[in-house]
Amino acid sequence: MRRDRGLFLLAFCVLATALFAQVIITSTIVGTITDPQGAVIPGAKITLTNVETGVQWKETTNAAGDYQFPNLIAGRYKVEVTKEGFAKAISTEVPLENGTTKRVNFALKIGQAEQIVEVSSAAALLKTDDANVSGIIENKFAADLPIQGRNYLNYAQILPNFNSGTGDTSRLAWGLASATMPGAMQLNVGGTEYGVGYYVDGLNNNDNWVEGPVMNVNQDTIQEVKAEVSNYSAEYGRDVGQIDVTSKSGTNAFHGSVYDTFQNAGMNAVDPYSKFQGIPRSAYHQNQYGFTVGGPVYIPKVFNGKNKLFFFGSFERLRNRGSKQYTAYVPTDVERTGDFSAWLTRFPVNPTLCDGSTNAPANCRYVIYDPTTYNPTTQLRQFFSNNIITNPNANALAYLSHFPEPTGYVSPVQGDFDNFAGTHTSGLNNNNYTIRADYTFTSRDNVYFRWLRDNGSAINEGGLVPELNMNNGPLHRVNTYQVHYVHAFTPTFTNEFNVSWTKGYNFSDDPAQANRFSQTSWIHSLFQNTSTNMAGFTSYDKSLFNINNDATFSVNLGWDNTYFGNDLSLGSTEYWYQYVPIFQLSDNLAKVIGRHTVKFGYYMARRYERDNDVVRSVYFAGNYTSKGPNIGDGSGFNTIAEFETGFVTQMGQRTPVSSGDASLYFGMPEYSAYVTDSWQATRKLTVDLGLRYDLPMPAYSVNSYWGVLDQTYPGWRMIMPGLTPGTSNHPFSAAKKDLAPRIGLAYRLDNKTVVRGGYGIFYESGRFKFLDQMFWNSPGYGGQTYSSASMVPDPAETFYTLADAWPAAQTVGRGTWPNPLGTDGGTLGFCVGCNYATTDAKSWVTPYIQRWSLDIQRELGKAVVASVGYVGSKGTHLPIQYDLNLPPEGTYFNSVDFYNARPLTAIAPGRWDGINSVRAIRSNNYNAMNAELKTRAWHGLTSQVSYTWSKQMDNYFGESGEGGARQLGGQWHPEWSYGPSDANHTNRFVAGLTYALPGKSLQNRFLREVVGYWQLSSISTFESGAPITVWNNYTSSYDYMGDVPDQTCNGNLPRGKRTFTQYFNVNCYTEPAASTDPTYTSQGIFNYAVHRGNEKRNNLRQPGINNWDMGLQRSFPVFGEGRQLVFRADAFNAFNHSQWQYIDNYDDRAVNPVSQFGYITGARPGRRMQLDMKFVF
Repeated sequence: MRRDRGLFLLAFCVLATALFAQVIITSTIVGTITDPQGAVIPGAKITLTNVETGVQWKETTNAAGDYQFPNLIAGRYKVEVTKEGFAKAISTEVPLENGTTKRVNFALKIGQAEQIVEVSSAAALLKTDDANVSGIIENKFAADLPIQGRNYLNYAQILPNFNSGTGDTSRLAWGLASATMPGAMQLNVGGTEYGVGYYVDGLNNNDNWVEGPVMNVNQDTIQEVKAEVSNYSAEYGRDVGQIDVTSKSGTNAFHGSVYDTFQNAGMNAVDPYSKFQGIPRSAYHQNQYGFTVGGPVYIPKVFNGKNKLFFFGSFERLRNRGSKQYTAYVPTDVERTGDFSAWLTRFPVNPTLCDGSTNAPANCRYVIYDPTTYNPTTQLRQFFSNNIITNPNANALAYLSHFPEPTGYVSPVQGDFDNFAGTHTSGLNNNNYTIRADYTFTSRDNVYFRWLRDNGSAINEGGLVPELNMNNGPLHRVNTYQVHYVHAFTPTFTNEFNVSWTKGYNFSDDPAQANRFSQTSWIHSLFQNTSTNMAGFTSYDKSLFNINNDATFSVNLGWDNTYFGNDLSLGSTEYWYQYVPIFQLSDNLAKVIGRHTVKFGYYMARRYERDNDVVRSVYFAGNYTSKGPNIGDGSGFNTIAEFETGFVTQMGQRTPVSSGDASLYFGMPEYSAYVTDSWQATRKLTVDLGLRYDLPMPAYSVNSYWGVLDQTYPGWRMIMPGLTPGTSNHPFSAAKKDLAPRIGLAYRLDNKTVVRGGYGIFYESGRFKFLDQMFWNSPGYGGQTYSSASMVPDPAETFYTLADAWPAAQTVGRGTWPNPLGTDGGTLGFCVGCNYATTDAKSWVTPYIQRWSLDIQRELGKAVVASVGYVGSKGTHLPIQYDLNLPPEGTYFNSVDFYNARPLTAIAPGRWDGINSVRAIRSNNYNAMNAELKTRAWHGLTSQVSYTWSKQMDNYFGESGEGGARQLGGQWHPEWSYGPSDANHTNRFVAGLTYALPGKSLQNRFLREVVGYWQLSSISTFESGAPITVWNNYTSSYDYMGDVPDQTCNGNLPRGKRTFTQYFNVNCYTEPAASTDPTYTSQGIFNYAVHRGNEKRNNLRQPGINNWDMGLQRSFPVFGEGRQLVFRADAFNAFNHSQWQYIDNYDDRAVNPVSQFGYITGARPGRRMQLDMKFVF
């Protein structure tokens, strides 16, 4: 024993040098033993048995008659009680989920007869000893629900307080593994901004960048899923909401499955929005197939692992392919010569009448103006006669010549001018492997090892110019190794140790596509300096890039896909690799002292992010073919015409280093420690008291190649901490006062009723790394930007042309800047409208959420539990981008005026425009009422039904500090933005259920075979839509605070009055009138609003969810007991209900004769069918 204690103390001293935030995956069974009169029985002998593995533990009740078995792995257990003079008592099986406490009390009878104590399904669901707001979906229930793509992230959808968020899918698109997770939902937990941590066997599975999943998890390897809204134990931290999966282990019986899940376009309905557009159903095929197997390790005549050594393994392969039809606008033959006269034929207008006033014809938006005729005095341009560009750029025409001809497609949607319909191949590849081994050395020592490998890629081939397609990606490969060890020093003193090592790689594009792009000569012949021959990249970089040359770039017509002509953009702005090593370690000590169970623990994570990029781009989005910059009549919308003039808005490329490592290599350590006491204050009251300490270290550059703002230098400069003389590569101090108290109460009114409440502070210590803020200002990545607006007195004037793309890349020494300032300080360069992103000492304030709740649970029968409750929260120190060089509040008619008013312009002209750092200055609040009903095998019905009414309020919703500035009110008036959160869903009802038809026990064999072995399942979801704001698209206040209309009535229409072309009442919104004051009109400013609109943020409600996912399965017992063949059919959106998703909320009616304001612009998928065949043994 002394040796054990000595080893423990040594390990504790060594490991305590690194203190983070863990999820507890071990559980506890507690109880009280009484006699028939209710008096406690001390000294009773308790034996706990894991039914599946045969492992046993023994304990004796204390003076209060209590017993406790801590640090148990999830599974099925039996409790046996013996005491001289009393009958032996044995419980029925007790299902134990991860991170929970189950109470099994015994009232012993006097005598010798054996007593069976039934633990009902409802009793197992009743949370008698904690106040946590959470839900657990057990193995069979999880396996039987209709889950799109077999995706573990989707289970939380059936639990209260989770919702669909804002519709943002950035985590899924850019998370390491989530890009290859079919059907994955990006769920938000109420009161947060996607503050959901993903965990596998207790260790974090979020990546460093967008907090998406690092790896996928095979559904058939999952023992159970636990979703946390608030866990008041101080053991829990890092994330407010959590989705934790526990993997299966081997048991004393060999068990496993072989399966294939199949989807095909022939079984699916057409997407409702595509149907409206006249786009037919596309070819589609998906297979997910694999196997699982587990059992005792058995070597005949050598080793029998029953009750001791177990194994479990799995493999899954996903192959998804579809031939997806898309539409686009491609230039006609005459447009490829500069002739756009057909637009004036289609939309007749006399260009001389286009004076920018409110009386001008709406068709003025189709007039094309000559960029070279811009007059800075009048701020106006002259139109091209008959819309014919007189001297179109030869390289631009050569570029367009490689696009296909129009196919004759005509969209039925007003204002959609697409004239080409084609197909491209899209799909997903993913392979997933798991190996787990569990070993019980003694009843005191249990250990398991798990290896998980996941690799996959997104597929996108074809398109308008197939040889230049660079959309195959991202591609990832991840390996994780985990060891979990539980040791009992004594029956009342135990330790749980958990450690993992993750090594992940992610790549933006398929190297084969990048090499093909590099070798396509025609596009390179149109530009100059399209490659540096891999200058500045180390051999390590080159080995991961796996390309022959850095000759990739993007040509962009418009800033994004909202620009007409953006379909003609080609290439990739960035080609990158991402290396993500993550080391995690946690240790938890538990000691039972009388009625107290005291736990101490810590967690540490050493997270790293190493990236490098090929960066090169050119943009045509200057509005140079509009009548003028302050007209607002919609002219200049035709970006194809602007491209043909050859005038470039902006170019960018990386800055190579002459030698050394210029990769972006960041470390993000996280540490925490806690102490908690679960106190059985009385036989009816359990009190959890705890304190957690989080120490989230600011991210830093491992190789010191990054940029940080130095505000001590006159006029400010950028430095590279660790490389710039006199600096350290840890320039920022960690927040050292992040103490989080927790309290939870559970009071058992009787054996069937529990009242629970709690309060806790949760620091979001892991989510906010601000990597974007640091990446963009490193010379090798942020590089140099060449902006025409920076080279001319008036930003509406042109400067760069296609012939200038690209200047020769400037090479710098490692640790120096393209524009040097002082001793090795400097900047990347200057351009009007180009904002720096950075962090500073005031950025690293840890956001936290205060969460509180109160609920009551009631057992309504042996298999039914109901609960009603309240959850509230307040978020504090939430981050947002904050411009450190913001001008005073005022009116600014162009970006130069705005720049000239910036404070640093007078001090250091030509050095800075915006400087966006991070400030923890936002807050939010959340209030919710919940009602929930759970059944387990109640007359064949297992269900989880919940209703949540909630209200989340804030003045900006941003998942990270890089979320941008407030749209309404800006930095000057954040109070204008206060209103319903972008993720506010007032009502949400979800019912997940499985129902096994009666019949298995029928005496008549024919009826038993016909009626028995059938099962129905369903997830029904009804949710209010997220709110949205209406914006102006003509008149403007020119104050950089967002332009909104005047709202004259409630724009939300009753359900029966909503149509495809008018989802809301557009007549409730009017644009503020344009000023006719000659002071403005003489300067070419015709759309200056006479006042700001009164529309409030998020007054309009988007379409909600009305969805039924349903499943039907039939099991066939084959090859003896415990084996069955299962056929299953799932239908997602089973009734093919048209579920619209997006609406057009930009009011451009004043200047667009084919405005889509008020139109539906997107939909959720139609019905999808999935067939599954599985052999279970």
